[in-house]
Amino acid sequence: MGTQHALDPLTTIKARVNNTGKVSALIQHEWCLKSLFTIFGKVDTKSIDKRP
Repeated sequence: MGTQHALDPLTTIKARVNNTGKVSALIQHEWCLKSLFTIFGKVDTKSIDKRP
């Protein structure tokens, strides 16, 4: 399941969660014609409290 939202014509936020407990998010900004700046992160929520 996921969602996408445009903050403005140049900035997009995307997020999703899958059935195994992994959550990911992306922020993408078009700063020049066809040039994108992207920040992406992913977390496995089932392994947050586990020790390595």
